[in-house]
Amino acid sequence: MNKIVISLLLGFICFIAACSSNQTEVEVAPAETIAQMLTQERVQPTTTTEPTATIKPTLEITDTPEKTDVPTESPDGETEGAAGHGAAEILVLQYNPNETNYIYMETSPDGYRLAYQKFTNQGIYIVLEVEEYGPYDEVSMLHFSPDSQHLAYVATSGSEQFVVLDGVEQTHYKEILNCGCSWGQDIEFSPDGNRMAYIATKDQKPIAVIDGEEFEYDGIEFPILFSPDSKRVVYVARNLNDEAYIIMDGIEGPKYDYIDTANDNFLFSPDSNRFAYSAAKGNDWFVVTDAGQSQPMEGMAFDVVFSPDSQHIAYDFEINGQKVMVLDGDGLESYEWGIVPVFSPDSQRFAYKVNKDGE
Repeated sequence: MNKIVISLLLGFICFIAACSSNQTEVEVAPAETIAQMLTQERVQPTTTTEPTATIKPTLEITDTPEKTDVPTESPDGETEGAAGHGAAEILVLQYNPNETNYIYMETSPDGYRLAYQKFTNQGIYIVLEVEEYGPYDEVSMLHFSPDSQHLAYVATSGSEQFVVLDGVEQTHYKEILNCGCSWGQDIEFSPDGNRMAYIATKDQKPIAVIDGEEFEYDGIEFPILFSPDSKRVVYVARNLNDEAYIIMDGIEGPKYDYIDTANDNFLFSPDSNRFAYSAAKGNDWFVVTDAGQSQPMEGMAFDVVFSPDSQHIAYDFEINGQKVMVLDGDGLESYEWGIVPVFSPDSQRFAYKVNKDGE
């Protein structure tokens, strides 16, 4: 009897052990361990001796791309391997940070193209996928077109600067201007990527270069702005009397002392048929549209907004320490402080948030 009980107990223990051996044991690494693993995977800069003033920047490109198994999403929403899209390689850069200030890289809006600087003893090259362009003495920031099909940048060779578009040097000038501001850049692409504009200097005068054609003025201000449909272009010029005026499709607008291009108050309507901006003449401020200028205001207009159907326009301005919301030219109410007005998607409703009488 005891032998039977012992045999049953041993069999039961073996059964339990067999079941346990089939279970997958999962261990969760602490956050510190994960951080260490990620750090170890990074490519470390090669060690070199202390550079001297005569050492030129160098960059070594490895010739052994690495495969990746990062999944991507197919058009029908199903996840598939990256190899199905032909984007399964990673380009590895190795450089010495003691000799190179930085490596500038830019990816296209669609995420499939990569451009970067390559430093050599002959100068700076720009590498786009497998193509190299250069050498140049200096290169500014890289700009992909919105459709990712074109790459442009400003290059310097000797005493001349020029735009390089898809590897082809454009006209050489003394300087390609860059305002260094948030509302403009040295190269502007149209939304469809087929047009390009920038500001250069020629014979000590600024010129707007639009689609390769030059337009000379006594002064030009950033930005050069393309309409949403890419068919229209506008910018601000100045004459010798320091009067500011817009150039819309080559036609001059009315003269003002100042036109605001820096506060998102210089804009096309969604359908590209209308344009609005805030301008000043003397002590009076105006919002100017295709329908003409508004009534004089004591302060600058802010938060100019078109409705989605482009039929309505709203903005606010300040008068006697109070702000006034304006819809299609009609003042709605005054308040101490407000938020950017918004239209409903069907353009039939209008809303804004304000602080009034402490509430």
